[in-house]
Amino acid sequence: MLVGLLVAAVPIASGADPDDGTARRYVVLFRDGTSEEVARALIRSLDARTVRFNAAVGLATVTSARPDLLTDAMDEDLVQGVARERIIGRAPGIHPRWAPSDETGSNEVPARPAAKKKSLAKQQWAMRMIDAGPGRSYDIERGSQDVLVGVIDGGVEARHAEIKPSLVRSLSRNFTTDIPHIDGPCSAERDESCEDSAFEDPGGHGTWVASSIVAPKDGFGTNGVAPNVGLVNLRAGQDSGYFFLQPVVDALTFAGDNGIDVVNMSFYIDPWLFNCSDNPDDDEEAQQEQQTIVEATQEALDYARERGVTLIAAEGNFNMDLGDPKRDDFSPNFPPGSEYRRDIDNATCLSMPAEADGVISVSALGPSERKAGYSNYGVEQTDISAPGGDPNSGAIDYPRNQPIAGTSRQAMKDSRLIDADGKPKTRSVVRLCRKGKCSYYTYISGTSMAAPHVAGVAALIVSHFGTEDPDGGMTMDPAEVESRLLDSAVPHDCPNSPRCEEGADEFNGFYGHGIVNAKRALKNA
Repeated sequence: MLVGLLVAAVPIASGADPDDGTARRYVVLFRDGTSEEVARALIRSLDARTVRFNAAVGLATVTSARPDLLTDAMDEDLVQGVARERIIGRAPGIHPRWAPSDETGSNEVPARPAAKKKSLAKQQWAMRMIDAGPGRSYDIERGSQDVLVGVIDGGVEARHAEIKPSLVRSLSRNFTTDIPHIDGPCSAERDESCEDSAFEDPGGHGTWVASSIVAPKDGFGTNGVAPNVGLVNLRAGQDSGYFFLQPVVDALTFAGDNGIDVVNMSFYIDPWLFNCSDNPDDDEEAQQEQQTIVEATQEALDYARERGVTLIAAEGNFNMDLGDPKRDDFSPNFPPGSEYRRDIDNATCLSMPAEADGVISVSALGPSERKAGYSNYGVEQTDISAPGGDPNSGAIDYPRNQPIAGTSRQAMKDSRLIDADGKPKTRSVVRLCRKGKCSYYTYISGTSMAAPHVAGVAALIVSHFGTEDPDGGMTMDPAEVESRLLDSAVPHDCPNSPRCEEGADEFNGFYGHGIVNAKRALKNA
């Protein structure tokens, strides 16, 4: 789970003022049934230019220098919502509050000696917790190549040892375009097109998520929950780690149109931590922005689910009861100092996509099976729980009390977690080499790490119980996948905590229906 950080309108030229005649970007959500031709004509009539149009949802990114575009567009009957284009999520990493100390640049811990063994499987306590891997779920199902898992994230490192065998390059896409004043200069190697490859991962987060799902059982590195399924990289995050509404919507509708069976969403949709429909603490424009984001995102999620996509999301890292939120002090978080206190409520404020309809929301556990200290929770919101690690857990020594999976070399280099020779500088990073090619692995915790364990089990369910898709591949009704996931979860009693005891032992705010279990999910009964 990632926290949204940037909510300022994004100008075409860095430093532009909204009233100085400089073009700015907006997202416009059209009402159902509006054709692309009609929508584009309306945009032109408003002295705006269409940058991108998603016909499935009716969402357009437009540019215009008109300072009154927001109000003029909302006066049009065909327009459902308008917002200045805001950044609506952030990856990589976890909330800084929970980042391991030696990954934040402080309290540097000497690295361990180079790993002598090439397999890290014995360190994967998270796999054992969910009955996945050799001697467990692998004895029943390792996944089918006809089942596709889409990772909506900040990209993946295609050459990583855990990614390369499963990556479906023909379907993988990058839905983002670099914005220089946010992402840095566009790459000269690409003729300054500002369009990166889909197979880069500047933050390392997407590679971690993907490898925890599909890492092959080959005696090298880690084992994935569903090592034989196909991986589709749906990059929706900027180089800087931020997400825009349009790329996220585009990634979801692409998944629905291209036979993807499961998507993992380990990011936190924003521009506000909570999107409130009519909060009196917000002005009219802020309310309209939040309504547009919720509506457009929900339409994209519905579109994907109706076309066979099972939707998995991380629940969040604020240790917050999403069923009884009291206030939001984090929004809007950019520019720094622009946030203000808002009193919020459960009835009109949604944290997306965890609280969206049709999404399976995942809380995180430490190695002791207790809820991780950072993990959000809630009786209405938590569907299922999974291992996400807890750096403050004493059940296993740090950093091994966090799950381990592959990450990108670029992220390790940019974060200065490896030296000039590529050797890890901290014990939270491991380098393994084979035939002269090296890959990196890292221990990290967060609900971002819990969600892909559930996504992997969902992929196993489709592989084992799905049917042949008329267009090729396999398919399974997401409602059936969800039912098997939740029914097979191992119930877990609440600890001695009034925050959890709002629900019954069989279903409660910390664990939902229980801890995801790969082996139980594959049983016929």
